[in-house]
Parts: sequence; C-alpha cells; structure tokens
Amino acid sequence: MSRKNSLAPLVVGLLAELAVSAIDDLVESASKPKAKSSPAPEPAPAPSASAASAAAPAPAAAPAAATLSIPVDIREADNIYVVIAELPGFAKSDIRVAVDETSVSISASHSGESDTPAESALRPVRSEISRSPRARVVELPSEIDPQRSSAKFSDGHLILSLPRKAVRGTSLDIA
Repeated sequence: MSRKNSLAPLVVGLLAELAVSAIDDLVESASKPKAKSSPAPEPAPAPSASAASAAAPAPAAAPAAATLSIPVDIREADNIYVVIAELPGFAKSDIRVAVDETSVSISASHSGESDTPAESALRPVRSEISRSPRARVVELPSEIDPQRSSAKFSDGHLILSLPRKAVRGTSLDIA
C-alpha cells in the first residue's frame, strides 16, 4: 500500500473532526448573548422645517404580511366578460368576491392552520411558498349586471362570468 493511500483515511478523519469542532463553536457562539463592542451611534440631528418639506415623505412601515396581487385574464364576448384569476393553494372558503357595476374585487387569505400536522413536525430548510394574503380590483370597460354574475372555483382558478348590462335605446325627438 502506498503512503498516499494510507494517509487518506487519516486526513479525512482529521477534516471531519475539524468540521464538527467548527460547527460546535458556531452553535455555542450563537447561543451566547453578544456584547456590544462599540458604542451605539448617536442619532442624526432632526432636519429643519424647510429641509423636511423638500424631502420626500418617509415610507410607511411594512405590514406584517404584505398583500400580493392576483394575476388575472379578462376575456369578452358580445354580452359577457369572463375574468379568470389564478389562486393556487387557496381553498374555496378562503376567497371573497365583490361585484359592482364597473369593477370586481377579489381577495384571498389562508384561514386556520398554515401547516398540516405532518408539516408542523418538520423544520423548514427552505420556504418559498407564500402564505401572504392576495387582492386585486379589476376595472371593467363597460357596466355589468351584478345580479346575473356568477363565480366558479376549480383547480386553483376562479372563473367569474360577468354579463354586461343591457343598453337601452332612447328615441330622440327631432327639432
């Protein structure tokens, strides 16, 4: 057996011990409260009234859960609009729709437990699935009849059928 081959298991063992030791040190340092090494910076002086009026307004604090937009397709025929909204991961009971003569408001938010019992027993490694509420207001090009409108939810798609209002003709007197 060559010397190179006999050293490989020893080197691998030493590297493994070093990695475990480094991980233990990181865990230990993360669990200890950190002492401040430098004094806290002093607050900046308040701007004068004229400088404050010239500056742009400060952005509002972000809400706990940002509301995301709902992607929609709007299609039309002679007497009807069809709005198709994508709402994957939502249940029918999570969705609200409000219709008036010129617009449709769609909102969705997850209700109840966010994880199944099996999911809650697991620690997340990566979490990319958004559970944020979603909302969208769709303005329509012409008036619709809210009383005859209908909604259907299937396979993550909300399909709204929005019949247009009948346009009543008016006769004109000729002067």
